[in-house]
Amino acid sequence: MEWFDSYEIRARIAPTVIIILPLIIMFFSIFQIPESLITALISLGLFFFVIYSLSFFIRELGINMQKKLWEKAGGPPSTLIMTCEDLHLSLELKKQIYKKIKRKYEIELPRQNDQLNDPNNFSRIVEGVFNRVRADLHEKSQDDRWKKQNAEYGFLRNLAASRLLWCILSLIGIFGCFIGWIFYKNDFILIGLALNIIIFISSIIFGWFKSQKVIEDAGFRYAEYAWNAFLTLP
Repeated sequence: MEWFDSYEIRARIAPTVIIILPLIIMFFSIFQIPESLITALISLGLFFFVIYSLSFFIRELGINMQKKLWEKAGGPPSTLIMTCEDLHLSLELKKQIYKKIKRKYEIELPRQNDQLNDPNNFSRIVEGVFNRVRADLHEKSQDDRWKKQNAEYGFLRNLAASRLLWCILSLIGIFGCFIGWIFYKNDFILIGLALNIIIFISSIIFGWFKSQKVIEDAGFRYAEYAWNAFLTLP
């Protein structure tokens, strides 16, 4: 895996930058941009190190949250979207996908009655098939919409899973800017304080009130794009 492929940047690095942004704002609001080139380079290198290291922790939080969401929903979107009850894909499109799975992988998915009688078996089979589909998409697909949507889903999932850390760092940024303003009385610090207050409010609204719905929507869009891209494979 590359250090900074497009997925890693959007799904892992970007949410980490947003989460740590209040501390960056606090630092530069109080201490300004270092005049010494060496100091600036050291500071920049330290921030990159912290962001890159923290991003692995952010990803693990996202994966754990994803497992809980899937358990609650009854399975991942890539599986649920293929059930007879789900309406994200048309019945005709599902029939085309079923036929291609049988032709390409020699696997016949359970039909409607079998799905209803044994949904766990259906989920197990579809999850196994989708793992093969995803591998083929990475290798052969010319349609990159599913990749972009997968990265968006990863970004939203990881950001939502880190909501408590995001909230705590925002409060630290607010407190730090407030103390800095008491000592230095600098208007630039007030701007940093205002920005961190906005970030704190955003972390509350997104993390606790909006995240689950947008994550579910992003997950189903990814599944929809992926299964559609599968039909274009040779």
